Amino acid sequence: MPEDVLVVVNRILDELDLGISRIEKVHANADRFTSVVIDRVLGDLNRQQDTLRDRAGEAFDQLEVEVAISVGRREELESGSATARVALEEIELRALIEIIDAETGDALAAEHRGSVEAADTEIAQIEQRLGQLRTCIARRPSHDEPDDIDADFEVIEMDEGELEEADFELDIGHRLAVLVYSEGSEEEQVHPVGGEALTIGRGRDNDVQVRNDKKVSRYHCVVENTGSNYELRDLDSANGTLVNGALVEDDRRLFGGEELIIGETFFRFRLMD
Repeated sequence: MPEDVLVVVNRILDELDLGISRIEKVHANADRFTSVVIDRVLGDLNRQQDTLRDRAGEAFDQLEVEVAISVGRREELESGSATARVALEEIELRALIEIIDAETGDALAAEHRGSVEAADTEIAQIEQRLGQLRTCIARRPSHDEPDDIDADFEVIEMDEGELEEADFELDIGHRLAVLVYSEGSEEEQVHPVGGEALTIGRGRDNDVQVRNDKKVSRYHCVVENTGSNYELRDLDSANGTLVNGALVEDDRRLFGGEELIIGETFFRFRLMD
């Protein structure tokens, strides 16, 4: 017997929550380990989170299908129940005016009452299931990665050798940070976080301009060098900014390896050795 999709979804969501907790623990202990180890572990955790989000998307799609089927079945039952209730009223009236005798009326009514009771019982079961389904669907992550990210940037193209030679040195104790779009693909774009801040948004005067994502605000967010670390701050954008799947509410410290979701556009924040 197939496993209940509600059980599957809730298990995946629990695993996603566990993954977020593990990522936060890595961040909290980042100063105890080398950047190579931190990046490697965060990379593994983020890949696991991506796999889980894909599985969650498929499971949530199944929930949506079940909701549609259940709603259709409920409407069918409600229609049948309404028809049976009309028949019962007609039988009652015919018996009242003695077109049919009471015994015949009771016999005819019994079948329709059985139909109404059976329909009401099944409708109640469907309503309970729909409540469970909709409660679960409300937990659906809102940041599923689109199949095709159609974003356009003011591009700074640099290969790895150029990055190593580039003069983007920060204050003593800081490492070069970069924001990477479409990491590992042919469209990969690298944006060094030079100076004190890197702004991101649809406006032309941002350091990183995202032109073709309607969910990105004109001035969406900023990655800042605070002097001792890097932080991301959302600039009261319409759709918010996500870091590793969590909505940024206050300044969010970045340790390297995080996935940034801005509108429907994905970046990776990296610290260079």
